[in-house]
Order: sequence, then structure tokens, then C-alpha cells
Amino acid sequence: MTKRATLILLLAVGCAGLARPVPGAGGGAGAGGELRDIRGMLAPEFQPSPLTLVLAAAAAGAGGFAWLRRARRRASPAADGRLGEALAQRLEELTRIFRAGEVGFGHVCTEAAELVRLALEGRTGLRASRLTTEEILHDAVTTGLLPAGPAAAAGTVLRQGDRVKFARQVPNSADTAEVLERTTALLRWAGGNGSP
Repeated sequence: MTKRATLILLLAVGCAGLARPVPGAGGGAGAGGELRDIRGMLAPEFQPSPLTLVLAAAAAGAGGFAWLRRARRRASPAADGRLGEALAQRLEELTRIFRAGEVGFGHVCTEAAELVRLALEGRTGLRASRLTTEEILHDAVTTGLLPAGPAAAAGTVLRQGDRVKFARQVPNSADTAEVLERTTALLRWAGGNGSP
């Protein structure tokens, strides 16, 4: 279960707990008396309505989610450049072995697609390794995380990788060279060094 799903589940359970009467807590005073007993922990001059309690719980959950997301992005290797350096080194090696003819074109395309997924995760925070190509492009473009140029480059590389991986198509040399060129441009963008 992802952190987001866990946080939503905890928020829902907390809201349900606030709205549900506590057994034996009112001494027969009815649902209103039981709810007053739940709120009895608060100062007497502050007696919020159930809706206020639910909204406060939702706000606390949203704040917690934002804090977790910010902490995760801060701790990401992309934040200090380690991921970008590792991806650039891997791309450099991939380009070298492609030019030397040491690997097949299909291998180069699937490796390049994986590099693009990792770069997008580092730059945008999307879980690109768990999403399909179309989900990545849709989510990144509609949320504004991915401008048009990088989206086109990512789409070219990811779709070519999908064709190799799932349809077993073998790309030609020109297609593979284009994939490497687009991957290089996208990694440059992901590292903050221009736009593809």
C-alpha cells in the first residue's frame, strides 16, 4: 500500500471515529450526549460541531500528506544531483556500446526508456516506474509538471521502449539513434540544463 493510500485510510478511519457514537459514553443521554462526551476533552468554551471536527481532521491529514511528500522529495537522490549523474553516466555508456555495435537496438531502446522513467520520477515526483507510458504523459502534462518539449521527447522514448518490450518490434539504427538523442535532451532538462 502506498503512503498516499495509507494516509487516506487513516484519515477515513479517524473521521469515522469522530462521527461514530462511543458505546457507554453518555449514560443514556442519546447520540448528542455521546458526541458531547467525545468533545468533552476540549475546553468548555470551545465546543466545535461534528462538521468542524471532520474538517479539522481532513486539514490535518492534508497537511501530513504534504509534509510526507515534501520530505520524500527532499530525501530524493535527484535533489542533490546523484541520480542525474548516475543516469548521465549510464546514458553515456549506453551510447558508447550502441556506437560500438556491442548490443542490439532493442536493448538500447528499453534501457533508454528506463532511464527516462527514472529521470521523470526524479524531476516531477511521479511514480513513473509504476505507471504506463500514457498514464505518465497524461498525468505529467495535465498537472503541468511536464512542458510540451520534454513531454514529446519522453513520449518518443517511452513508446519506442514499449514497442520493443511488449510488441517485440526491433527498431532500426535511425530509430535507436533518435531515442538516444531524445533521452539525452530529456536528461539534460531533468537536470535543469535546458529544454529538449
